[in-house]
Amino acid sequence: MSPYIPVDWSQQNEDEAAGAARSARAAFDQDSPCPSCGYNLRGVPLGNKCPECGVDPMGDGQYSELQLKAPQLRRLMDIMLAAGPAERRNWKFGLALAAACLGAVVVSRFVYLAAALSPGGPPEKQYLLVGAATSVAWAFAARFILPASIERHWPRLRTLRRAVLASQFLWMPAYAFWLMRGFGSSINGDLLIALHVLLRAIAGIGFIAMGQLLVFVCEEAELEHAARRLNTASWLVAFPTLLGQLFIGSLPWIALFANLLVLLWWAWMLAYYVLGFLGMRQHVVWAQRHRIEAAGRQHRVAAKKKAHEQMIERQIRPLPVDQGGDEPLAT
Repeated sequence: MSPYIPVDWSQQNEDEAAGAARSARAAFDQDSPCPSCGYNLRGVPLGNKCPECGVDPMGDGQYSELQLKAPQLRRLMDIMLAAGPAERRNWKFGLALAAACLGAVVVSRFVYLAAALSPGGPPEKQYLLVGAATSVAWAFAARFILPASIERHWPRLRTLRRAVLASQFLWMPAYAFWLMRGFGSSINGDLLIALHVLLRAIAGIGFIAMGQLLVFVCEEAELEHAARRLNTASWLVAFPTLLGQLFIGSLPWIALFANLLVLLWWAWMLAYYVLGFLGMRQHVVWAQRHRIEAAGRQHRVAAKKKAHEQMIERQIRPLPVDQGGDEPLAT
């Protein structure tokens, strides 16, 4: 019979409490396999044991250099990982829709430029219709990628988030005023253009603020590449956008090269936005897979604990009792 090894579950509870306290400091922020079982330790607090096999990865020596970095690491506040299934679906859909909207805007603008060189001039009404449809999709995409959980995690961002969402819905009336002018509305054309420019300027400022808000979210989730791309694009996209307004309408040949350079710069910045959105979406997909793996891991740990308790019960057997009593001492 194998020897009985007692298990102190109270000590295990103390270890779990200590691990919860350590989670406020830092965690594995990259895909890191456990040196014992190969489990992906990403998201596991530094100093905690592997949730799959119970081995301390820091004690193995493979990740000992991370202990030197632990004081500099911030506490992770990954709202994409903490989100529920419905919110993660909204993140995935909203980020994909936002990337598609920016792609459609870039393509339509280059088509407009190419059509401006034709004898008939650019198809302004069709271009405005594409912009109006894109503005509607973009407003709803912004609502999905800036969920209310941002306010719950960071209450100080409540005003900024709501202002950004309100500004992104202004793209729709801005294009509506432009469409009214293009289709010959009875309202004064100069007034419609002034309203269009005003609303578009406010929405553009909100677009930049939205990029900076997403930069903050990415930095908290340790998405360095996405944060860097969004930060670069949000600060630089305004310049080619303003310059591009100088070339609206029929283009003389002398302005073609300058307009093309401006559009390439503008498209490059929007491409940075798209790459940032796709990087965030990839992280949401990983977060969904991580949650599924965590649920399965909890089930396996509970099953192992129950099997261990049953094994201990089988090993503990009552001592035989002498029914005849003690034997008298020999004289």
